Amino acid sequence: MRVRPRPTPSSHLPTDCLTRRRALAMGGAAAMLPPGRRQPAGAAQDGTGGSRVGLLSQNRILLYYGFPGNQNMGVLGEHEPERVLDLLRAEAETYRAADPGRPLKIGFEMIASVAQGSPSEDGKYIADASRELLDTYTQFTADHNLLLFLDVQMGFREPKEDYGGLEEWLAQPHVHLGIDPEFHMRGDELPGEEIGQVTAAEVTGAQQWLVNLAQANGVPGKVFIVHQFHHSMIEVGIRSCTSLW
Repeated sequence: MRVRPRPTPSSHLPTDCLTRRRALAMGGAAAMLPPGRRQPAGAAQDGTGGSRVGLLSQNRILLYYGFPGNQNMGVLGEHEPERVLDLLRAEAETYRAADPGRPLKIGFEMIASVAQGSPSEDGKYIADASRELLDTYTQFTADHNLLLFLDVQMGFREPKEDYGGLEEWLAQPHVHLGIDPEFHMRGDELPGEEIGQVTAAEVTGAQQWLVNLAQANGVPGKVFIVHQFHHSMIEVGIRSCTSLW
């Protein structure tokens, strides 16, 4: 399998164009497509513990977010993974106390491709986490029974070009995908200056890719996060600004 090479991570990656998000909590169908829509990856029973109902229908998911080694990029950037895990476990207890009847799963959401304010080597305005960093966080989360979400910001890459380069990590049973339309650019847009967008077809394409990936590797279904804070970030139809959900 051919894997796109990734540059060495740096604690000094430019981050001016990024929105800092310290924590993300999701419950039930709030982070999924509504009933009647195509379910994200792995809705079918796969013989490896996968379920037709998926993680989110049975659990709340609590994630800490960021890019490791850069203190300007969220909790994962501020602390080593062991310390992040301690903080996350403490935060999880407040959720369990507030709603003891709903199981809680915890994890990290690591930015795997970081939008840049100036052209990268490939001209796509993106800097990638290294293989070493991806391996480290994939192994750490597996060892501690955590979820790992890999978040792509895309820049001027096509969405599949970006998340497709993470296939060998996303094939692991506990690793899931997030995409960040805010930094997916077109034309003369620049990350941090305009709000980016993806199309509904690109969202559906990512869902189907995850379905196929889970089935091909015999792993439980995947959770798929689409970060959205403005209706224009997901386009339905031709240049439509209607929200997907």
